[in-house]
Amino acid sequence: METFAVPAIKRANPDTTKTLSRAGVSTVYEAQGRMGLMKL
Repeated sequence: METFAVPAIKRANPDTTKTLSRAGVSTVYEAQGRMGLMKL
């Protein structure tokens, strides 16, 4: 596998990340239609 560096990562809007941070990781993950992080 070839490795490479990404020199400039496009970051999310700070206002968006602040809003999402109030929801918590699992809540956002499930809202995207994915299985919960702790479910098997």
